[in-house]
Amino acid sequence: TNRFTPPPVNLAVPITGTKTLTGRDWGNTVFTFELYEADANGNLKVNDGETAAQPDATATRTGSDGSFLFPIDEPVLTFSSAGDYYFVIKEKNDQAAGITYDAVEYLVKVTVSSDLSTGKLSAQLVSITKGGVNSPILFHNSYTATPAQIELTATKEMTNRKLQADAYRFELVE
Repeated sequence: TNRFTPPPVNLAVPITGTKTLTGRDWGNTVFTFELYEADANGNLKVNDGETAAQPDATATRTGSDGSFLFPIDEPVLTFSSAGDYYFVIKEKNDQAAGITYDAVEYLVKVTVSSDLSTGKLSAQLVSITKGGVNSPILFHNSYTATPAQIELTATKEMTNRKLQADAYRFELVE
């Protein structure tokens, strides 16, 4: 029996998502999204010698509409054989002041096929699910300003006349 094993190949699988931010404008805050290799149940894979899963790819919000894309011009996923592969996408919590980050995770299924006539592998995005239900990738963040306090003091001085207690009233307006 003859067997052909295609060589490992880096493949570009376009995966896009959207982020919303309520409570303020985008400003210069960078939001980062991470893609991790996982099993079919969404459990992240930890490589030998590591104590925690490491992201296989990252993306940042690039669109003024909150869109982001895992790079397709630089393939980041390596596949060595045909089959189903699973990844988890989640947002990195950079702990920006006042931002509440969305902790939702999305399970991505990619199917890799082998063309027997050419021996080349190809990858196709099959599904994106959240809690077992097909779903587009959408992260919702919110911003709440931290209350600030300020203590104001004022001094009134008079010339050519004696200052009388409670003769003047001061008002702070916006």
